[in-house]
Amino acid sequence: IMVQETFLYMKNKQVNFSINLSYDDILNHRIYKIILDEINRFPDPGRIIVEFVETEAIENFDYIKNFIDTIRQKGCKIAIDDFGVEYSNFERISELDIDFIKIDGKYIKNINTNQKNYKIAKAITDFAHSMGIKVIAEFVENEQIQKIVESLGIEYSQGYLFSKPNEEI
Repeated sequence: IMVQETFLYMKNKQVNFSINLSYDDILNHRIYKIILDEINRFPDPGRIIVEFVETEAIENFDYIKNFIDTIRQKGCKIAIDDFGVEYSNFERISELDIDFIKIDGKYIKNINTNQKNYKIAKAITDFAHSMGIKVIAEFVENEQIQKIVESLGIEYSQGYLFSKPNEEI
C-alpha cells in the first residue's frame, strides 16, 4: 500500500524521490510485481531512486541483480542505504550497477568528534568514488558536520540541518 500511495503522491511532483526496499521485499513475488507495475505506469521513472537496505543475507544475488538491471533499464536510480551498518560487502557492491551509497548516520552524526567514524566515512567515500558511485551522508545535523562531509567529497547530505521530517514536501 505504501509503495502505491507513494507513487500516486509523487506522480505530479517535480522532484526525485526514494523508495526503501529490503531484499525480502524483492523476493516477494507480489511486491515485486506491484513495484514493477508502478514504475511502468509512472510518467518519469528517472525521478525514482530505489534504496536497498544493506544486508549480508542475500541468498539469491542473481535474482536481486536482475531486478536492479530491470528497473535501471526503465530509468530508475539505485542506492544502497545504511551502508556500513551490517556487513559491508564491497565485492558484492562492485558487482551491482548502483548510483549511490548512503553512509549510515551513525558514522556521520559525530564525525566531528570521533576519528574512527571519520576514517570509516572516508574509506567508504573513497571506495564509492573509485567505483563511480556517488555518496550520500545521513544525519547531517549542523554546519560543522556538513563542512567535514564536504571536505570528504561526499556529494549529497540529508539531515536536520536541511529539514526535519514532515508530512508534506
